[in-house]
Amino acid sequence: MNTKIFGIFLVLFLSGNIASNAQWNQQTSNVTDNLMDVYFTDNNTGFVTAQGMPYLLKTVDGGSSWNKINLPSDGCNALWFMNSNVGYVVGANLPVLMKTTDGGLTWTMTDTGTGVAAYDICFSTPDIGFIVGGASFSGGQIIRTTDAGATWSVVFTTTWEMLSVSFSTGNTGYAVGMVGVIAKTTDAGATWTQLTSITNKNLASVFFIPNTTVGYAAGEGVILKTMDGQNWINITPPNAGILFSVYFTDVNTGYAAGQYGSIYSTSDGGSTWTLTQYNINGLFQGVFFSDASHGWAVGDHGSIYKYSGGVGLNETGQNNSDGFMVYPNPATDRITAEIRDLNQKSKLIIMDFTGRVLITHQIKANLSEIDISNLTSGCYFVNYVNERSIVVRRIIKI
Repeated sequence: MNTKIFGIFLVLFLSGNIASNAQWNQQTSNVTDNLMDVYFTDNNTGFVTAQGMPYLLKTVDGGSSWNKINLPSDGCNALWFMNSNVGYVVGANLPVLMKTTDGGLTWTMTDTGTGVAAYDICFSTPDIGFIVGGASFSGGQIIRTTDAGATWSVVFTTTWEMLSVSFSTGNTGYAVGMVGVIAKTTDAGATWTQLTSITNKNLASVFFIPNTTVGYAAGEGVILKTMDGQNWINITPPNAGILFSVYFTDVNTGYAAGQYGSIYSTSDGGSTWTLTQYNINGLFQGVFFSDASHGWAVGDHGSIYKYSGGVGLNETGQNNSDGFMVYPNPATDRITAEIRDLNQKSKLIIMDFTGRVLITHQIKANLSEIDISNLTSGCYFVNYVNERSIVVRRIIKI
């Protein structure tokens, strides 16, 4: 999101410690192929890619059941969905982008014109998106679209393949790749600069907390962290194997998944890690959270595991330790913001993923009802702002 928001640094005071009932439980995928990537648009609707296969898995009940969706091409690697209808899939075998606007019922194909494999995809706005990839014979690259995937152009090249991309704001994004390459943009992806890296190990995944300069990168036995979006430190847990995916639900709580069925979790920003291993006879390739208490990890041999738990969660599925709740979530027309300790100069600001301020609401009571009926379906951030702090909640408008 736009770093000009509020003119101050946006700090997330969300969950801090994993509750004792937090756990991962295996779901039934009904496939045995290796699963590569996972994306949920809300707590119920999600999609999974299968390595080299011409299909997606889709669920509309949080993973209790999964169904195949046929794709027009195989070799799938990564996917990104704007909402439950609009989504994109890219693959390793062909430089082809597949797009759906009806939740996977039909697909259109676009040749990105790169001629190399695609390993990850990310959109910073509904129109501006990025694909990272490469090949050993031609190096790595980042390509960009400004028309929702209709056309693409190369905006960054390097000697080694690029493997993952993440945006913290509409303007600021990061990409990582082989031999520790880290690239950054501050102009909505029009240009990229390679940062100084503290590792030469392959980095397979990068994730930045929305609206902050706090980010994490994971890869070949390494986890890196940055607090300022520029300088990195090593926070790798002891004896870590290869990690293929990293995801944080806030600045402190995160997960890294990879080799030997391993899922590492932290509740203190990576200072300490807890390792849990699952008998999947392989590795986890992707991890994704729709909110702090709903997550999924996918991997080899059709493995799908769902996370259920959280930090001091009440019936609304939110952490109430900071005295700020937003419900219902998902919501349709209206939301209620509940604030325990009201400050006279408090306000609520609702923004979209690009950082646009859509609604500003002055708070006059501990319970505030806000009309969101004019918002389109998708993900939004509700910011509770007072003299001392900013607290963020992510909501889904359906």
